[in-house]
Order: sequence, then structure tokens, then C-alpha cells
Amino acid sequence: MKVIITHTNADFDALAGMVACNKLYDDSVLLFPGSIERNLREYIEENKKKLPEIVSLKSFNFNDVEEVILVDVGSKQRLGTISNLIEGKKVSLFDHHPGKSDIKADYSVDEESGAVTSIMTEILEKKKIAVTPFEATTFLLGIYEDTGFLTFPTVRSRDYDAAKRCLAWGADITEISKWLHRRITESQLKVLTKLVENLEFVVVGGIKIHITTFISSEFYPDLSLLVHELLNTEDMKALFLVAYLESRVHIIARSRTPLVDVGKLLEKFGGGGHPSAASATIKSSTVDETKRKLIDYLLLESSAGFKVKDFCQKDFAKGFPEMTIENALTEMNKYRINSLPIFIGDKVIGVVTRQEVDKTIQLKMGKEAVSTLIATAPPIFHPEDSIEKVQKEMLEKSYRLVLVGKSESEIIGIISRMSLFKKLYEKQVNVVSKTFGGAPSREEMARILESYFGKEELKNLKWLGEISQSLAMNCYLVGGVVRDILLHNKIKDLDFVVEGDAEKLAKKIAEEKGGRVRTHATFGTAIWLKEDGSRWDFATARSEYYESPAALPIVEEAGLIRDLSRRDFTINSMAISINPDSFGEIIDPFGGIKDLRQCRIKVLHGISIIDDPTRAFRAVRFAAKLNFAISPETIQLILNALKQGVFKHLSPKRVLAEMTEILKSTSVIESLKMLEELQLLKLFWRSLKLTPKLMERLYKAQKVCDFYEVNFPKEQFDRATFFLLSLTDKLSTGELKEFVKYYPFSRKTKELLNSYRESTWNLKKKLSTSKGRKSEIYSIFESLPIILLLYYLSKCEKDEDENLIKNFILKERFVNLEIGGEDLKKSGFKPGKHFSIALAETKAAKIDGILKNRDDELKYAVSVAKRILEKKEKNEKN
Repeated sequence: MKVIITHTNADFDALAGMVACNKLYDDSVLLFPGSIERNLREYIEENKKKLPEIVSLKSFNFNDVEEVILVDVGSKQRLGTISNLIEGKKVSLFDHHPGKSDIKADYSVDEESGAVTSIMTEILEKKKIAVTPFEATTFLLGIYEDTGFLTFPTVRSRDYDAAKRCLAWGADITEISKWLHRRITESQLKVLTKLVENLEFVVVGGIKIHITTFISSEFYPDLSLLVHELLNTEDMKALFLVAYLESRVHIIARSRTPLVDVGKLLEKFGGGGHPSAASATIKSSTVDETKRKLIDYLLLESSAGFKVKDFCQKDFAKGFPEMTIENALTEMNKYRINSLPIFIGDKVIGVVTRQEVDKTIQLKMGKEAVSTLIATAPPIFHPEDSIEKVQKEMLEKSYRLVLVGKSESEIIGIISRMSLFKKLYEKQVNVVSKTFGGAPSREEMARILESYFGKEELKNLKWLGEISQSLAMNCYLVGGVVRDILLHNKIKDLDFVVEGDAEKLAKKIAEEKGGRVRTHATFGTAIWLKEDGSRWDFATARSEYYESPAALPIVEEAGLIRDLSRRDFTINSMAISINPDSFGEIIDPFGGIKDLRQCRIKVLHGISIIDDPTRAFRAVRFAAKLNFAISPETIQLILNALKQGVFKHLSPKRVLAEMTEILKSTSVIESLKMLEELQLLKLFWRSLKLTPKLMERLYKAQKVCDFYEVNFPKEQFDRATFFLLSLTDKLSTGELKEFVKYYPFSRKTKELLNSYRESTWNLKKKLSTSKGRKSEIYSIFESLPIILLLYYLSKCEKDEDENLIKNFILKERFVNLEIGGEDLKKSGFKPGKHFSIALAETKAAKIDGILKNRDDELKYAVSVAKRILEKKEKNEKN
């Protein structure tokens, strides 16, 4: 048996080429290795009796196959999982991407044309094989779709000849409009609207290249159709769609200009296609991360005028032949690089790559010397060379790193591929213009800052910027402060990042304005404690890297962009310059403003959750606090991290710290619901589940909490422990003991968790037997912590008990006598035990409403004291 296979996301050109191949190979069947575009799927369904036999991948037995015929595909990656099944089989290949195949074929026809079907019609004509009108129509559909009706720059004269040939064979031209000019459905229109809303563009070499994004938790099969529709509707030169579907990022690209080869560009992402149409699929990434890389690649095309010295990284990682492979990996992680140059003294002898290092460590050879992996040294570029020379070498020869210097023994720095992209992005940041969701201009931001801070505080900010600039430093408002300014939320203290020396800047400020400075040299941080009690926090711009999943980060100095890239979410990764030369300029490299406008929480990188799993808990907290949604791709990254077991590396201390922040927040219930939906609540404790009964308890606890905080806004109240009591209410006694032992609670919280059940049981019992006198109730409640009373209030089933507790909290706990022991002494009594008894009984009488004023209190206390002494004297006589 012979099987004819095409690429995933098959189109009409793929089907037409397969049908033509079926006429060349007897005893052959057609097999699609992945999804099929919707209009093609409908075409197949309508014409399945006229088409060759199509078999299902799930039920097909490759053991019976003697030959595989590949059509419109020469890349293993575009075959998907089926690429492994064709190993060892005889392979014939028909494609129109010459020089790009990575599949070893026994027979190959791979020539330039706009559509593979054009080549196939030539072969059929040459072999004088008869073609039916239906087959000719199918061929014409394939040619027209893949060449954009013979308008794409990839079209060759043979494509026109092929179309003419199909018409001569009897192709029905009316079928073209039926299948290639489909009416857009209502659901497609909604998606198309979203694509238009998300449109951005970057200008490269004078060409406006559009980029749009789409995120869905389910696979959407018709995106390529909508990309084509959008390209035509908006009259664009080139369009890239970056979509997140089913845990993966997909790129679909179309180009109408020979100056933008989308096929070549998407090869960088492991995909490919034609110069005018291409696609790629990326695992373990996010839409924004992929989009940034895409823009980086595009901006490489606009690098004219820059020199090598403009991009030279003089502080770089160096390896030595005797270091172990594991140590080499540590250096790569530390500097976030994929290649490490190896030196003997000042002379570079070669380079090792992350791919080689990872593979060797997997083979348990991490203790070996790195010298066993050294490859030929990368090229050396003179500092005055054009950066275009570096760009060309990197693109054509896939160098991940090049050296900068005058010779092998005069290396002054390196340029890594990713650092080149990042620096180009920073230098060309104004090239990217957003049609939707753009950042405020400097002038707009200055007005926002004045409105937010007022003239006096704004004056202080500008003064700080002047001091910073006078010290040759750059100072920025950063992180959550920027987020809250843009959301008009109140902030108490200000956070700044300094490109320079944060400690030096803070001390200079204190010298001129007064106040005190606290520093932490290890982390490069300083706090200016102002004389009015407020504070400004300064941090030297730094980056972080993680040596293993869930490990605490290792910190080192870096520039602003790297500082922002270490942060948790896009909305917390923005900065505002306060230096005079750029005051009000907002730096938003990760799309935080757009995510603020769309009310979503999104991580920065595909491995953000793996690096630091506590970000999953923080995502929930921020989403609940701001009433935002967690982006679908971030949710998927959290679920993926759960499957990989990353959270088990978190210490109890770190989990408790995050849960404490959630439990003390004002949006605790929404947070807990999200935690359960994301399967994170059971990470806090295995049997925790938000049953209807527990939810009812939590809502009541929230009401009790509101009651207390409204009436006593200035009193400190441990919300986290209060909600913890309700959350653990249904744990068994044994589980509760285990829970308390597992987490590093404070001594006070441990005591409360260990005793609250017995205490509330005793409280319930005492209330059930009390006679209801206010003084009696006071004596029951007075020794109990307020948090325990509030917890019992949230459990109350009787209205009378609820009223007793509320009255005590609101009034009776504040009852105090106007008299004291001194008054009893003045009344002729000697101090003794009878003083405390007399005063206690007097207080009880006051609580019961018997005593109205100070005189009443004194008379009552005196009478009680007399009674006690008389009784004592009588007992002594007896």
C-alpha cells in the first residue's frame, strides 16, 4: 500500500496535489496528519464520493505501508507527530520550496512555483494521464488559493499555464467563487472584529507590516481564512497573526511583497511555508513573548547605520576548558544566554551551546569538563563594522553569538542573538506604532502625573529627576505604582528603579531634604524615610535568574528592560521616566497598558510559572483585587506547571506567605473560588474544597468582617487568621493538627488554631446555660480574643447569641468605672483582695444598668467592700 500525506492545517493546494499524486500512484490512499481548514473540510464532505479514499490517522496501520508520498511538505515539523512513523519507509516528495527540505527522499520533485498543484498538472500532462472536470476544478482551486488568484509575488509563469491547462480539462470556474469567496459566519465575524481590534504595525525598511493577536482556550480552525480576509480588506503588505490555541502559540503569516519573505522568517520559529504564506507552531511560549520575538526579527531589517560597538556587551559570561558542564549551564542561566564562549587566558578557543549542554546533562555527564563540547569559535567583528554584517552572519549561519575585538587575543565583548534583538527593540521602540491600546504620550503622562500627585508632590518628583540626571543616573517610577497611577488607585509609598547607584541617590536626597536612609547593599536597595512619615523606595535596576524551578532568584545588576522582564505580570512591568530629558515617558515593553485596558492578568514569559510558581497565587490575588481576568494562556501555563509537578518544590513558608496575602485581602472569597477553579486550593491543603456549606460560612464570615471593620476602622484585625478559622472548620481533628504542624504559623496563630474548636464549644455551652444578664455575658466574653468572638459570631445559629456578641463588641467591652482603688482608700479602706472584688462587682452592676454615675459607683463599691470585710471578721470570730 502507498499513502499520500501533506502538511498539518491542510489547504486546497495540499488536497489538489494529493489528488494528482493519487493518479500517479496506484493502490494509494490519502491521509491528513492534522487539522484541515473549514472550507476544505466542507468541500471534502460534499465531494467525498468523487475523491480518492481518505483514511483516518487514528485507525491507519503504517506497518502495511511500502511507500510514503509527501505533497506540499518537505519539513518534518510541518508533518507533526506523523514524522516519526515514516522513518524507514520509501519516500517520494513533491513540493515547491526548493532547498528547504529536511526529509531524505528516495525520489524528489521540488521546484519553484506558486502552488505545488501547478507542478503536478505538468507531470500529468507529460505522462498523458486523463483528468476529469471535477479533478481539474479541484486543481484550479488549489492553484488559485495558494497564489492569491495569481497575484502573490511567488507566482511564476508555470502557474498561469497550469490554470489554463485546468480550464482546458473542463474545470468549472463557477466553483471557485463558491469555495474561495465564502461568506463570513457570525462567529467568524466576531473573531475578525477581535483581530482588527488587536492590530498593530511595525515599519521595516519603509514597509508597514501588521501584527494581530488572538487567544482562545479551544482550537479555532478558520484563522488562516480570516487572515486572508483581513489582508484583503485592509489592503496590507504583510500580516502576521499570533494566536494562542490549545496550549500552543500558532503564527499564520501572509505577504504581498517580495520584500517580506514570511516563509523564511517563520523558519526561525520552527515553521515555514512560501515567501507569501507560512505558519509555525511554538510550545511553551506566550502570545506576547512570541510577538516580541517576531518584532525583534523584523526590526533586524531596519538596523542600517548602527555599528558593532553600539551593540557590544562588554560584561559577559566567560567559560574555561576545565569548568564542568553543569557549571557552564549555571553561567548560561545566570546571564540568560544560549551560548558560552570558552577562553584560555584572553584568547577565545571556542563556544558551547545550551542544546549541547542540556543533552549532555540528560546523559548524566554533567560532571565532565566543558572542553569535551567545545565547537569552533564564532567569528570576530571589529567594533567599527556595520551591525548589518553581524545580522547577515547570524541569519545565514545561525550563529547564536559573535565576538567583538581586533583579534582572538583582543576580545572586548560579545553580541548574542537575543541581546541584538533586545537592543534593536530598545533603539527602535518608536518604530512600533499601535493602532489600538497605545501608551500615553509624554505630555499626556505629565498631565496624568500632575492630576494624580498634585503640584507639590509633582515638584518633588521633578526635583528627584534633576538630582538623578546630575549624578548621570536614570530614575523611573516602576511596577505597581505605575499600574495604580494609570488605574487612579491610591498609593501610599513610591517605588523607583535607578539605572545607576540607588544607595548613592537616596543618600544625596536625604542630604538635601532631610530624613533618614536605610540600605540593603546585597540587593542594591535603599529607603528614604521622609520626615512626614512616608517613604520612597529605591532599587538599582537588576535582573534575576532561577537555578531550578521554584527556587529563590539570584539577583544581579542590569538595565531597566531586564529589570522589568524579571517581574511577575505585564501590568506590573511598566516604568515612567522622571529625568528632565524624558519626564513622563512610559516604558512598556510587555504590553502592560493594553492588558490594563483589557482588564487581564498575564505573565511575561512561557516559563514564568515554572521559574516562580508563587506567581500563580499572585495572579489570582491581583485578578480578584482589580476585578480582572487571568488570560487564557496564563491559565494554561498554570495548569501545565501543575501537571509537571513544579509546585511541589515550593516550601510551606512561601505557600503560606502567598495564602496569607490572599486571606487578608478584601476580595478573599473571589480569590478562593479562583484558586479552586485552577486546582491551587488543594495545594494549600489536600482536602480543602469549597462546598456549598463552606461557601455559606465564608460569606457569613465576610459579613462579620465587614461589620467589625466598619465600626472599628482603626483597630488592627488579623483578617488572614480569621478567614483561616472558617476555611479549616471542616478539617478532621487529626488533619487540623497536621496542618498546623506543617506550616510555620506564628505562635499566636498556632495557639488559636489548636484551641479555637474547644473554645467555641465551651462558649456555646456557657451561653446555653446563662440567664442572660449583661454582666454574666460580659464575664463569659471578656477573656476571649476578639477574633474568636467574631469567628463564633459567623457560626451563630441563634439571633439572641448574635445580638449578645454584637452588643459586647460594640458597647460592653468598653465599659469602665469612674472610680478606682484610690477612691476606696480615701473612703477609709486598707488595700487588699476586697478591693478587686468590690470593683469587679461594681463594674457588673454598672453593666447591668444599676449604677448611673460616679457617686452611685462609689457607694456601691463601699457597700461591697464593707460586706466582704464584715463577712471576713465574722468568719474569723467563729
